[in-house]
Amino acid sequence: MTTKKLTLSIEPSTISKARRVSRQRNTSISAMFADYIALLDESPAARAVLPPLTQRARKLAEGSAALPDDWDYRSELADVISDKYDTP
Repeated sequence: MTTKKLTLSIEPSTISKARRVSRQRNTSISAMFADYIALLDESPAARAVLPPLTQRARKLAEGSAALPDDWDYRSELADVISDKYDTP
């Protein structure tokens, strides 16, 4: 894949954060930026850029019913844990 140089104007504190995060993730700032833009783009071509596991998860979620607006994952998780450990 051919790449081109892009110059951005960003606050120094944001640059420091980007460098720190890129070191922690063992990747480049350019790769992180490209991944972020791919996530924002909902086109089918952009979905192909996602990691294979993420692509599989997305495919599994397609066609599933939407969650109700009042659904709360915390209460759902509490119910599952309560059932698992037999607590009231």
